[in-house]
Amino acid sequence: MSRQGDSQIALNNDIMALSSLRILVVGQTPPPFGGQAVMIQKMLDGQYEKLRLFHVRMNFSDEMDDIGRFQLKKLWRLVSIVAKIFACRFSEHPEVLYYPPAGPNRVPFLRDAIILTVVRPFFRRTIFHFHASGLGEFREKLSWFERRLFELAYSNPDMTMRLSSLAPPDHLAVRSKQDVIIPNGIEDLAPASPQRADHDSIRILFVGVVCEEKGAFILVDACHQLAERGLRLSCEVVGRVESQDFEAKFQKRISSGPARESFSLSGVLTGQAKLAAFERADIFCFPTHFKSETLPLVIIEAMQFSLPVVSTVWKAIPDLVVDGENGFLVPTHSSEAVAEKLHMLAVDETLRVRMGKRGRESFLKNFQVNIFHKRIEKALLNL
Repeated sequence: MSRQGDSQIALNNDIMALSSLRILVVGQTPPPFGGQAVMIQKMLDGQYEKLRLFHVRMNFSDEMDDIGRFQLKKLWRLVSIVAKIFACRFSEHPEVLYYPPAGPNRVPFLRDAIILTVVRPFFRRTIFHFHASGLGEFREKLSWFERRLFELAYSNPDMTMRLSSLAPPDHLAVRSKQDVIIPNGIEDLAPASPQRADHDSIRILFVGVVCEEKGAFILVDACHQLAERGLRLSCEVVGRVESQDFEAKFQKRISSGPARESFSLSGVLTGQAKLAAFERADIFCFPTHFKSETLPLVIIEAMQFSLPVVSTVWKAIPDLVVDGENGFLVPTHSSEAVAEKLHMLAVDETLRVRMGKRGRESFLKNFQVNIFHKRIEKALLNL
């Protein structure tokens, strides 16, 4: 190709770059492998026609159990992140700031307040993406001074994004000019019809931070009740335990009942190891009442693998699990209700297959990553 042709291509590329909406994404990406970090990475990985995304990585937490805790190293990282935001703002000239507010926790709130109060005036527009929920309720618990910080940091964004219409109305607390609903989406990495291996026990899977609010004790108690009924089962728990103190309590809870030999704690799994855990399971159980839960990515992953789901009537989970269709929803804090629904699925293979199939159909229609990318681009261009 001639030099003139090369120059024309370069010019066309420059024109396209200048005509694209330039957005600075400030947010955590893996590790750790929490749902918010994973989804911000998937957003950054998207191919967009009229968007240019720049990224400043928010790396306050190296591990899941660091989240929400004060550590001196985080002060230096805060200064570094603010400096990187300004460096990107004046070198790449993004006009829109994208920021995922923290959940209802004082330390992350103060971090957000400092960052946003300093940097927001230098951007034409601001977008808040509520991966974690509960900020509006948290606002009501703040002191007068903290509420003033809240107003300076969060008030009047040009757009808020929520994962579900059932998510808490945090957009009202910040007086958003425009609110859009964009569910999470992931790649389809599962076979269309997974072949469950023949085995003499029902295999239950839990994936998430192993803590009381995610329903870890409820899960254990439900499995003990199933074992008392004579059901042969195994329960694989995938994820990081919240703390050493909780791990001791969790192990004690496991060893206190008849299902003590049925549990395996696999720790954090990623890549093929995590996919294999979903493939070998029969039922996915997630009895959460986590205060900042919104639209759990792990349930979408279970639906991808045609697993029937037993979860709770909590936050936006009913947008994923339709009770009696692709799984069961039970009240929070009820191990008896969890055990009852697990037992129904365990003894009825036809029911498991039918519900798993419905879940995968819903995943393919609503929660694939290409659909997520299209919704993101459409929403941002509406700015």
